[in-house]
Amino acid sequence: MERRPDYPGKKAIAMDCKVIQTDRAPAVIGPYSQGIEVAHWLFVSGQLGMQPGTGELVSPDFAPQARQALENLRQIVLAAGCDLNCVTAVDVFVTDMGDFVEFNEIYTEYFLAHRPARAVVEVSALPKGAKVEIKCMKESRIYPKERSVLQVDLQGNKRNPLTGVFACRSLVQPHLIALSLCCVLSVKNNVVEIDKIHTF
Repeated sequence: MERRPDYPGKKAIAMDCKVIQTDRAPAVIGPYSQGIEVAHWLFVSGQLGMQPGTGELVSPDFAPQARQALENLRQIVLAAGCDLNCVTAVDVFVTDMGDFVEFNEIYTEYFLAHRPARAVVEVSALPKGAKVEIKCMKESRIYPKERSVLQVDLQGNKRNPLTGVFACRSLVQPHLIALSLCCVLSVKNNVVEIDKIHTF
C-alpha cells in the first residue's frame, strides 16, 4: 500500500500492511477489513454484536450484543496471534449511555486484570440498528525472552556501544524524555535505560 505524499515534493512512504481475516468473526459489511496489522500494531475495525455465521445481530437487547461484539473483537485479535492482554486502547460506541453500567459489567468478563485505555461515546445510530460497536488497537510485537539494554544520558550520549541507530531527544527533565520508537525501561540519576530491540 502506498500513501499519497502530504505535500508536493515529499516522497511517498510504502506501508507493508497485513490484512487480518477470520471466519470466527462476522464478515465485513463494507469496504474495510476486520483488522490491519502494520509495523508492530494491529488496528481492529468496529465490531457489532453480530453472529459470525449469519451476519445478523445476536439479539435486539444490549447485553447479548455487547458480549458478542467483545467476542468478535477477541477472535480477530487471536487471529493476529495474540490475545486481549496485548490490547492498548478500546473505543466503544453506544446508542444509549444508560447502558454504561451494564456494559462495564460485561466488559470485565473480557478485561479483568488488564485494563487498556478506553473511551465510551454515545452516538445517534449504528449500522444494522445495533446498540453497541467496539473497536481496539493493540501492540503486536513478540518480545524475545532476553532483551539487550542500552543506556543513554540526557544529552543522548551512548553509555554502552550500540550496533544500529537510535533517536534520543535531549531534554533537561527526566520525565520529559522522548525516545523515538524505544521502550523506556527506567530513568535514574539522569540516565535513561531503553530496550534496544525498539530502536531502528
